[in-house]
Amino acid sequence: MDQMQLTDHQLDRYARHIVLRDIGGPGQAKLLQSHVLLIGAGGIGCPAIQYLAAAGIGTISVIDDDVVSLSNLQRQVLYGEAEIGQPKVEAAEAAASKLNPGSDLTPFRRGLVSILQLPCSMAPMSSSTAAIILPLVLSSTTCA
Repeated sequence: MDQMQLTDHQLDRYARHIVLRDIGGPGQAKLLQSHVLLIGAGGIGCPAIQYLAAAGIGTISVIDDDVVSLSNLQRQVLYGEAEIGQPKVEAAEAAASKLNPGSDLTPFRRGLVSILQLPCSMAPMSSSTAAIILPLVLSSTTCA
């Protein structure tokens, strides 16, 4: 991975990470170049999306086939009443973009099973990266 230069804006935005000895500038640069796959944009996925975007994760792929409903709103704080009926991944993409325009959320409005059946070239992550996240589920894939 090439050494990434942080912009002045990024230095200001991520200043609290950068001053941490265990993260610093190189660590923040790695976060900005990283890719995370989340399965679900519900009760656990919502705060994860918020924190990952705020931390500067470069790409966040989210898999969810559900829509926002009124009963979600008290625990899925990424959404509001205006998003009721919208696919969660689309509402999450808009919310993450408002939170941090430098973090790219890629929505996959599909269930996990249908994602696993995609050709490798269309999958949200490389099989080797996804296999780290989902070792039991992806252990039988044939993607190279």
